[in-house]
Amino acid sequence: MIISQGESCTIPAGYANATVTNQDANKAGSYDIAGDGIAINKQIPGGQTQNTPIRQIEVTVTNSGKPDLDVADCQ
Repeated sequence: MIISQGESCTIPAGYANATVTNQDANKAGSYDIAGDGIAINKQIPGGQTQNTPIRQIEVTVTNSGKPDLDVADCQ
């Protein structure tokens, strides 16, 4: 699911990682991952994909930067 700045989506329980891809090859971005016992703020270089362990719990991913982000398994 593509999320723009300020938008969020939820990854349901059962996934080991949050997989986030920066859609802009030329601009770094940032995002937050929040869930039961998880509060992570990440920076993501332009065009990169990151896999962040989420312990198979439900989490919310929020785009806190400018470029659009593609978040796998989000609803």
